[in-house]
Amino acid sequence: MTVHEFKDSKLSKRLKWAKHGTFLAVGTGQWGKTVTMNALAAEAPFRGRNVVLINYSKDFVKKGYPSNYRAEKWPGKIADLYKIIKPGEDFIILDDAIFMASSRDTQTKENKEIQKFMTILSHNDLFAGISIQNTSLLDFSMMQSQDVHVLHKFMDPVALQFERPSMKLKQTVANAMLVHYWKRYPDVNAKSWTWCSSKPEMVQFHIPWWWQSTMSKAFRGVIPK
Repeated sequence: MTVHEFKDSKLSKRLKWAKHGTFLAVGTGQWGKTVTMNALAAEAPFRGRNVVLINYSKDFVKKGYPSNYRAEKWPGKIADLYKIIKPGEDFIILDDAIFMASSRDTQTKENKEIQKFMTILSHNDLFAGISIQNTSLLDFSMMQSQDVHVLHKFMDPVALQFERPSMKLKQTVANAMLVHYWKRYPDVNAKSWTWCSSKPEMVQFHIPWWWQSTMSKAFRGVIPK
């Protein structure tokens, strides 16, 4: 099988001239969703953009992230969105989206505001990366108005049983492909592999040189509101 680094992937070619889009990273915790989103943000199509980490602690971001990163608290009203987001300049990362876009909180004010934001994402030339452990946890209405690229990390077999029917087969294939690549390339960091079911293809992301394992635990000791 051919190894596709991101720069040689079909996904990269698709994004070459894109000005907006949404990436959904899905998989069990600690299998690399967060590092994949940050690795993606460092790739050529987005390299000139600032990266906005939603609801991260500002002190946490200052400890080791590059200078183009910043932490912003999600505004209470969509009207205040442009106080934290810069159209055409930002790559937004919403990590562990269950705290803001849970399938069980569809009618909450915050969830509705996120849905509105996703609707106007393309109007503002923005990219957004969203991570969730299982799509059954995510309010899918927020994904229905955008060009969505699904990036699969490994999902625990028990969790897989509870996946949405529309995603279960894709995740089953992803799990099999990931295990195959881990065995074939044992010297490559397992978290660098990502199955993109939107194409479909296996993509190898380069983990940023500045990345530390603690960065995948931004909410350690903190319960986001």
